[in-house]
Amino acid sequence: MENEYKKLLMNLKDANPSDELFEKIILRIGREERMQIAKKRVLFFSVFFIASFFGFIYSFIAVQAAFINSGFMEFFSLLFSDFGVVVACWQNFALTLLESLPVLALVVTLLMFSLVLGLFTFLMKDIKFINSNNIIIGKKHGF
Repeated sequence: MENEYKKLLMNLKDANPSDELFEKIILRIGREERMQIAKKRVLFFSVFFIASFFGFIYSFIAVQAAFINSGFMEFFSLLFSDFGVVVACWQNFALTLLESLPVLALVVTLLMFSLVLGLFTFLMKDIKFINSNNIIIGKKHGF
């Protein structure tokens, strides 16, 4: 019986891995490293996205208050109520509108809005990368 086992083991061919196996393993390790980095970036961008979104809401409320406090809306409403006076003194009216415009609050709101959109773009790009790799690997849900 031992001789049969020896014969069987002697006749076995040496099973060497294919040349492509090393490349596949290295590519898979690289993909897993990129997935880990993408997951960390999603967490990072999610936190800053939420914070910047609330900052945008706060700055939007501040713009509304600045418009009310500056009297811009009262001057602007003259376009509809006394259009003839506005046409007669259009240069002074334009300068008055520009002087009462809350520029700083508008700039801050636009910066916060662009920050929200930029963070949302990066967040969606990383989520798309994670989901596309989960489909390739065979995972169905989540991280």
